[in-house]
Amino acid sequence: MYGFRFKLIYFNLAALCLSICACSAPPQFLAESEFSVIRANSMELAVATNLLVDQKISSIRSLIPNSLNSKPEIWIALNRNLSGSIDGYNERVAIGPLMLRNRIYLRPGFSTLSLCHELTHHQLPIESSSMPLWLHEGICEWVAFRACAEKDAKFRQERFVRNLAKITGLSISLSEGEHGLSLEEISFGQSTTLQKLFKNKVWNHKNNEILLYSLSWLLLEHVSQTNIESAMEIGKNSDHPYLELAELAGWDESTGADALELVFDFQKNHILITNILESVAEYLIKKMRSSSADSDAMQILNTALTLDLWIAAPWGQKIELRSTPKWEAALREKLDI
Repeated sequence: MYGFRFKLIYFNLAALCLSICACSAPPQFLAESEFSVIRANSMELAVATNLLVDQKISSIRSLIPNSLNSKPEIWIALNRNLSGSIDGYNERVAIGPLMLRNRIYLRPGFSTLSLCHELTHHQLPIESSSMPLWLHEGICEWVAFRACAEKDAKFRQERFVRNLAKITGLSISLSEGEHGLSLEEISFGQSTTLQKLFKNKVWNHKNNEILLYSLSWLLLEHVSQTNIESAMEIGKNSDHPYLELAELAGWDESTGADALELVFDFQKNHILITNILESVAEYLIKKMRSSSADSDAMQILNTALTLDLWIAAPWGQKIELRSTPKWEAALREKLDI
């Protein structure tokens, strides 16, 4: 699902002719409206996609500074570039400022989120071509999440948040009572700062697309609170855009897991807690056995289920374990009952 591609190609005249001649035949059926041209291997799919683009394109354009406002051409059919988990990509063919082709390719069965992502690539102004790929992807995710408030967008955001929690070493505290003292700090990963990731040139890690997409999206979520247009200008003109964008986002050398507060809500925090319930159960069982060696598994389970235990994020958001549906199952798993 992270295989979206953006192709910007500068051609001399001979290469351009070869590219056009080598182009595969378009899908058979055509549906066209004021806002888009869709080609697919079934009229039903072409018409349905045409209607979907018409619904989404205005909101996408409104989120992009200096949007192209051009009519997207979309081909829906498998080709050699749509392999594995890749849902689609945008191909641009340009000579300097002159746009000769700006076409979206989608696989049949594409998600609405993928369509919004590729439409954002398509609508970015031609001068954005000088921005680094990671910034393109961050902007496209930022726009797509806002234009596509559907289940696949929420699911992608949750995956990003879990990934970012591991990258930054987000620590969750366990306490007895909502306002009790912390009993244990449980980390999602190795703690690091976002500045260290920048200095390690994480954006050049072509094989870690999840990291590239999620971290770029987080950066844009913070930058967008200031000015997305300024972010694009930095991306086009700076030799070190990630450092300047971090400054624009308000990140300093100590910023790490605390940057996640902006993109967390109760639901996402609850999902993260669910992922570490077994670690919490293991810690609690060890502590109870050390204080009462004679307790059997069922006694420990019954006692644990009566305890007023809470999990808290660094910024204070709290969840009661007894209200978490999978808490008892985690305890049973660790007690082997």
